[in-house]
Amino acid sequence: GSTGPAIDLSRARQWVIESPGYLDSSDGTSGSPGTYQQVIGLGLSTYACRIFHPVCEGQTLGGCFIGSIDRTNVVANSNTIENPLLEANTAPYMIDAAGTQLLTISDGIIEGNVVTAEIRLGYRTTVQRCWFEQGSAAGQTFTMDAHGVDGTTYGYDPGTCFLGNNDYNTNPDTLTIPSGV
Repeated sequence: GSTGPAIDLSRARQWVIESPGYLDSSDGTSGSPGTYQQVIGLGLSTYACRIFHPVCEGQTLGGCFIGSIDRTNVVANSNTIENPLLEANTAPYMIDAAGTQLLTISDGIIEGNVVTAEIRLGYRTTVQRCWFEQGSAAGQTFTMDAHGVDGTTYGYDPGTCFLGNNDYNTNPDTLTIPSGV
């Protein structure tokens, strides 16, 4: 896959994106990652953007559906992903919040994905009222980088996250918090 995003939100401020979807032309091709590293990339100066109703089903993705473009230098603050439907995909992560601050993910269904983790948490990531099912059989529901892995220059080391009112239908996980976080 590419090293860049399909939709680059670098320098986007208070953008509203409604119902983005993704269909890779090589859907079903085993071992073929998607065309892009991220479908929606949270980049430098991505502030207060809202992504409503994103949909991705049955795709093979490069890195993630929504995530930071560069987790060591990204300045992406106070963004929201609301009502995601992410089902039956293959990717390292469905949502990669590493390198972001105050990303909120709410009211979604994230299930049946073949992943390392459904969501990689960042700094002060909030995940609430989401339904998780079957994804943890192939990977974890949540993961988090160790201290110092993400960009510490801007204070984006992971931690201080809120996980509330989520439902884990099968194979509930625990979040292992790395030392130093």
